[in-house]
Amino acid sequence: MQRARRLLALCLVLWLPLAWVGIAFAQDDDEEEEEEQVFPNDYRIPNKAAAGLNNLLTWPADPVISAIEGDEVFSSAWQPQVTGRILGFLAGSLLAPYRLVMGSFDFVTSPLAPVMPMVGPAPRFKLVPHYHPDE
Repeated sequence: MQRARRLLALCLVLWLPLAWVGIAFAQDDDEEEEEEQVFPNDYRIPNKAAAGLNNLLTWPADPVISAIEGDEVFSSAWQPQVTGRILGFLAGSLLAPYRLVMGSFDFVTSPLAPVMPMVGPAPRFKLVPHYHPDE
């Protein structure tokens, strides 16, 4: 247990300076003339961290919601009322680990947001405030 706490503390100690470096790197200088943004607002550090955290929080819902929407998504399947929901559950069961791994990757690499894009899937629900990838 103490080893896990030490590892978590070490990760936080290493992550925080990287976040500050990334924020300093991402800030625009007022003296420079305004140029067209190379990266959209989705690639800013708070947005990438919020997207990763949102994916970490919402991954358990993927199998359930995919099963509920399965008969609509797999409407061309045989007997979509039943097989569509089963296929939806299986598809959601495959999407959940992807959302979990890519969400944690986005959260950990958020200090590198100006040079590394988000890799996580589109959010199903928006639980984290101030994160708006669509706007």
